[in-house]
Amino acid sequence: MAEVQREIAQQLTLPPSYWLEYGGTFEQLQSASQRLAY
Repeated sequence: MAEVQREIAQQLTLPPSYWLEYGGTFEQLQSASQRLAY
């Protein structure tokens, strides 16, 4: 996912006070991956 975030950051310029937040299924997958890593 870091690769996707890097690509988006290179190609997209957001106006001041705007930000991107990744969530939903990706957030759940990331959380599960961290739990399984222990």
